[in-house]
Amino acid sequence: MPLDLPAWALEDLKKSGLTEATIHKAGIRAVRDAEDLKRLLGFERYNGNPILKATEAYLIPYPLATEPFGRIRLREPLNGAKYLSPASNHVRDTVHLYFPPNQPVEWLKSPKKPLVIVEGEKKALCLAQYAEELEFAVLGLGGVSMWAKAPEWKGVHLIGRRVFLAFDAPDRRENAMVRQEELALAGFLSLIGAHVLVLDWGEDPRKKGIDDLLVSVADPKQEICNLLEKASEVWAFYRELASPQELIHALVDLLRRISKRPERLKVILPAVAQGFNVPLPELKEAISKLWHAKTKEDRERQHKQKEIELLEQNLLIPTWPEPEPTCFYGLAGDFVKAVSDYTEASPVALLLTFLARWGCELGLRFYFPINKTRHFPRLFVLLCGPTGKGRKGTSLRLVREFFPLPDFSATEVSGFLLSGEAASDLFELQEETPPEGNRIFLIIEEFGSLLEISNRKGNFLSGVLRCLWDSEHFKTLGRKKKTEIHQAHLVTLGHTTISDLRDKVRSTDLCNGFLNRFIIALVRRSKLLPFPPPIPEEVETEIKEALLARFSELRNKAPQPFRFSRRAEDFWREVYPELSLERGGLAGEATNRAEAHVLRLSMCLATLDGSLVIDLQHVESALSIWRYCQKSVELIWRLPRKGEHVVSRILTFLKEKKMARLSEIHDMLGRHVKGEDLNKALQRLGELGLIREEKDKTGGRPARIIKYIGPDEGTYRGEI
Repeated sequence: MPLDLPAWALEDLKKSGLTEATIHKAGIRAVRDAEDLKRLLGFERYNGNPILKATEAYLIPYPLATEPFGRIRLREPLNGAKYLSPASNHVRDTVHLYFPPNQPVEWLKSPKKPLVIVEGEKKALCLAQYAEELEFAVLGLGGVSMWAKAPEWKGVHLIGRRVFLAFDAPDRRENAMVRQEELALAGFLSLIGAHVLVLDWGEDPRKKGIDDLLVSVADPKQEICNLLEKASEVWAFYRELASPQELIHALVDLLRRISKRPERLKVILPAVAQGFNVPLPELKEAISKLWHAKTKEDRERQHKQKEIELLEQNLLIPTWPEPEPTCFYGLAGDFVKAVSDYTEASPVALLLTFLARWGCELGLRFYFPINKTRHFPRLFVLLCGPTGKGRKGTSLRLVREFFPLPDFSATEVSGFLLSGEAASDLFELQEETPPEGNRIFLIIEEFGSLLEISNRKGNFLSGVLRCLWDSEHFKTLGRKKKTEIHQAHLVTLGHTTISDLRDKVRSTDLCNGFLNRFIIALVRRSKLLPFPPPIPEEVETEIKEALLARFSELRNKAPQPFRFSRRAEDFWREVYPELSLERGGLAGEATNRAEAHVLRLSMCLATLDGSLVIDLQHVESALSIWRYCQKSVELIWRLPRKGEHVVSRILTFLKEKKMARLSEIHDMLGRHVKGEDLNKALQRLGELGLIREEKDKTGGRPARIIKYIGPDEGTYRGEI
């Protein structure tokens, strides 16, 4: 069968000593056209140049790859590159090893057969032509650094096996990168348990690779036998070629690739120290120091990259979340619809304030049991919106018009809590305990101040509030005062701004579960009403009578648990896995109590229907409310901080133009940004390694030229 290759490709392959039988068995074929090339690679441009120009190429398939994978050999280099790999190979976890198909695959698992590792597919194919007769196996690397985390290592038996490294011999002497890569690979193989040796054939530039060597000699088989026989122990061989500093950098690169600490090297360091003739303690200390320094650099680089990503995300700020119609179900929804025309307050703020106050009135009479835990209709709500424009206080004042309920209302407390003792004192003021428990509706209109106070050393205010969200019983064992509280039912409504919440919340508030006990919702003015009309008396009366009827009906029922209806139970089983999913990041930490919040909202909605059976419509409405709150939290941590949007706009402008005068940037911003703020934005971009400033001499004052230089390219050389 004729080979599917043009003359230049066939000549190139035969130049590496490959026979037509080897080429056919390897499945090497021509790249048919530009579309074929695009399909094989998965991208259209390489370093800014369109790859579609490079239509003369051939494909070398990788037989062991689990998905279709192969490397492309170009006839003419593109930006200096002779080979291109598919887009998937640029992801660290999808590097592949090349196993020449002209040898039995079982040999990879045979520790009795030596393994030779070369750089390049053609060299691997050339060497493998003699593997069966001389009884050794061959592996090829797509490049000197393309070996870490390759999935094919799992199918290679390395423990106790002799492994020969055959990188290009002249490059070892001329190129520090090649030396460090071979040393790092040697460390990797040694850690697994291989006995690593080096094949070397001198520094003749005409015999760069092992394929060049074998083509140049009369008896390739004998040459291979001689190389194997004269192979050197890797550490002793490199003592003459590499400095101890290169060795240390290579081993630290290895640790970073396999995500291990320096202690992992203890099994191979004695042999390394002996081979390089360096004291073992000094080698250990040097590796530890460099590893810690590089780890610190990595953290700083990752932090810098996250900052850059956030700046770019700020240009794609998601829209303000819109509540779904199903949020406004039942009597709570009727209340919002009835009063919305008469207020600028957010419908979501009205809804959540109403539900929180209703849950406070219900108290401890009804509960949902989960194992030994009782969940009551107890909500902690945090409304987050612009100061003075969010109409958070307006929503509270409107709800107050419909509460308290006559004769048996909860106690409303508004103001600051300075300590955990102050929170517990709220319940000591109650003279007697009704069946609903000691019900307190706590309003914290300056929630940012509470965060500041709870952050003080020795203050356990957040701990007390966490306990009161979880349970109706609470005990403090202080030095001066011991407090024991029973039948406590605290519902909290907090108001804050976006900047206050982001600036004052600590990581501990997220990690210890304080913030995720709150249902957090973004709210803002819904409309402009210069002169809001009063709510008609008949509307107010209708809602109040319905509320009172519901509560009187429920109060006549004996204390008992909630239960799910059959269809609600089926639906809850369906949505529970997603609600229980643990999410990462700041937004994830702040919403990692979803199932409890949805359950409590469902209880409030069911009782507003006068029922203790949670039905499908109650859960669906509660889920709609929670989805709005989840989107709110995600948006809160994505909105740009003060000045960040300016930085983001400058970054985008410079990425497109590559270079601009300061006056051009000023014009782009509409000349609305102060010079001080503009300089701060440029300073931040400079600190992130994204821009460089130069001076352009003119007849008068030198002009400031800002050049985009891209992210810091100082990443450690060994990265794949």
